[in-house]
Amino acid sequence: MKRIAVYGTLRRGCGNYDYFLRDQIYRGIETLMLPFKMVSLGGFPGLVASEEVNPIVVEIYDIDEEAARGVDGLENYPRFYNRREVRTSFGDAWIYYLEGEQYNDLNVIVSGNWIEYGQYQNYIPV
Repeated sequence: MKRIAVYGTLRRGCGNYDYFLRDQIYRGIETLMLPFKMVSLGGFPGLVASEEVNPIVVEIYDIDEEAARGVDGLENYPRFYNRREVRTSFGDAWIYYLEGEQYNDLNVIVSGNWIEYGQYQNYIPV
């Protein structure tokens, strides 16, 4: 089992949740204070390194190896997103982030909450 912290389209009610995480173990939701800022890439968010610590709303899952390979493929790891471990109240978890100056000028999601940002008008809480 691996533990991941997801903040975008993999969250419950969002487009990739059913395909990748529905059958995995949901641990909970929390706001992490991390040295990242959340940015919008249009249909999905990303985290970009920041000199400031910002809130990032994540859902924590324990996932099996097959789901881990699927999520790595979705995130195009390591060619598009990279990942690192972060501390959560459920233990250390992998979180995906973007590297590169080209992401610094994107719209910042100050709340750190992708769903609250309003990208998902069809969001259905589960």
